[in-house]
Amino acid sequence: MSVVFVEYRVAEEHRHAYMRLMEEALRRGGFEFYEGADQPGLFVEIWPDMSAAAYEEMKRERLGEPSGLWGGVQQTIVGGAAKTHIWRFEKVKPFA
Repeated sequence: MSVVFVEYRVAEEHRHAYMRLMEEALRRGGFEFYEGADQPGLFVEIWPDMSAAAYEEMKRERLGEPSGLWGGVQQTIVGGAAKTHIWRFEKVKPFA
C-alpha cells in the first residue's frame, strides 16, 4: 500500500481558476485535496494506493511540459513545476 502527496502554493490571483480546474479533476476521481488551515493557498493532494509505475507517470506529467488539465493547474502554481513537490510513501511493514 502506498500514498502519494502533491504539494504546492497557488497564487491568490489564480485561486478561482485553480478551483475550477480542481473541480474538474475531482470529477475524474482518485484523490482528495486539502488547503493549509494556517497557510491559505498551500494545497496538498493525497492519492491513495498508487503503483510505482503510475507515480512515475504522474511525475512526468505534472513536472514536465504543462498540458491538459494538469497543465492548467500547473500555471496557477507559484513557481510552476519547480515548486511542485511530489512524494510517494509506502506503508511500513512491521518488523518480524
